[in-house]
Amino acid sequence: MSILFSIAIVLYESMCCMIFFSSIMDKKQIINNRLDKYIILLSIAIPGLIISYFVSFPFIKVLLIIMLYMFIAILFYKSKFWVCIGSSIILYTTIIALDHFVLLALMAAFSASSETIISSTIFFPFAAIISKVLLSLSFVLFSRIISRNRAIEYVTKRDWIILIVYSIITILALITIIELCTGLKNIPYIVEITGVGLLFSTLLVFELLEAAAKHGKNVRENALIKMQLDIEMKSIVSLKNSYDMQRNIMHDYKNHITIIYQMLNTNNYDQALSYVRNLSGDIYYSLYRIKTNHDIIDVILNQKDQIAQKVGITMDIHAGDLSTLNLPAEDLVVIIANVLDNAIEACEEAKTKKIITVKLIIENDFFIFSVINPVSKSVKIVNNRIATTKEDKSRHGLGIQNVAMSLKKCNGDF
Repeated sequence: MSILFSIAIVLYESMCCMIFFSSIMDKKQIINNRLDKYIILLSIAIPGLIISYFVSFPFIKVLLIIMLYMFIAILFYKSKFWVCIGSSIILYTTIIALDHFVLLALMAAFSASSETIISSTIFFPFAAIISKVLLSLSFVLFSRIISRNRAIEYVTKRDWIILIVYSIITILALITIIELCTGLKNIPYIVEITGVGLLFSTLLVFELLEAAAKHGKNVRENALIKMQLDIEMKSIVSLKNSYDMQRNIMHDYKNHITIIYQMLNTNNYDQALSYVRNLSGDIYYSLYRIKTNHDIIDVILNQKDQIAQKVGITMDIHAGDLSTLNLPAEDLVVIIANVLDNAIEACEEAKTKKIITVKLIIENDFFIFSVINPVSKSVKIVNNRIATTKEDKSRHGLGIQNVAMSLKKCNGDF
């Protein structure tokens, strides 16, 4: 094959790689969109040509090409490390699978052996052209399907491993079929159908895993939305109770002033002091007593404190000035409300002194949130989820998992 033809094939294959990566990952902006495409294209094509011409050992060549794809994915696309690894392996195995499928199809069409086609100056370029055209069409179709509702970031490491193993098995199966059919003049139709199935099965499995990840994402998002609505409703009820208590106290304001005046006028200072202390205590607890200078956190803490008081639980809160805290409100609600709800629920069942110790401070530009509470029995956490004993398991037991997801979004540790 001539050098120019090889360059054309490598460039075409590099373009297909760009289509595949762009369909599952968001591209980083380097200079501008138009120039970025050429930079990525050349970054794949030039090293690809060098590897093809100067590396003779098949295993090393495969390893270097996969590493090249990984480097391109990490350098030019926004995605997690294991997504870059998995997509690079799947990309390479798809390219190889398509090459072997075209080889199998030509063997069936012309009743020729694989060695005859590979060594032919006519068949081999023809096979290469057909393979790359089919590759581009497959990736364009794949990108159209997956871009409608992409949830690739939610595909787990376990699913990526399954997909990679399946891709490798597909390649081995195609190679085995070609080796078995080498001595046959007429290849059975069932073998051709099997080849087509194996060719597109990797992309199909990828689509199924992506769809499953999207469903899981939707379930979690719906659970989070419902939980936030529940928290907001509880907050509204809590505020209403506070305002009702304030209104009742202020309604009797004149009576309280009259009684205090009479006590002072008759020199009953101790009795007046006791009366004022009791009265101020009622007012103090009817208003929002916890202040961190952060509106969202103040609402949550005071709401949970009132809930805890009603069931005989003391919340010992140590909070600093959180006015400089700049985290998304929805994530703060998920993190703080879930943890405090779990603490209150566990504390209710505990037989020891019912005190929940809460700490919220900013230290060295880090927001530290700590909750310590007694429990009646040891808690088992598996995959960021506490095993729930409640009947509706689809709704309960998701708290810690949601906290973990929100912390991950905020680059937090737990």
